[in-house]
Amino acid sequence: MARGARSLRGALGTYAAVAAAAVVALAVVLWIGGPEPARAIVRLPPDGPWDGAVLDGGLGQLSLRPGEPLAVPPGHYRITLLGPEGRARQLELDLAAGETVLPP
Repeated sequence: MARGARSLRGALGTYAAVAAAAVVALAVVLWIGGPEPARAIVRLPPDGPWDGAVLDGGLGQLSLRPGEPLAVPPGHYRITLLGPEGRARQLELDLAAGETVLPP
């Protein structure tokens, strides 16, 4: 067998070993995880006129009760405030990291 063929075979083994090490390193980074993303905290005041709220961020709906904080990813939300006797109010808000007390 020619010398060049053995060198190529050895080089492919090196590439395979480097690729395997890179996959293992990536798996470790994903397993450990990165920093926790900033969250938006939403609250309804316990003594406010609203009995609850529903937040819709496009991926699902979340319920909010007075006095209970709710942590959500920052972004655009459609919020329905629910009051006594079937009263409702619609809001669209861009929630940033930090605390927001509804209604704004």
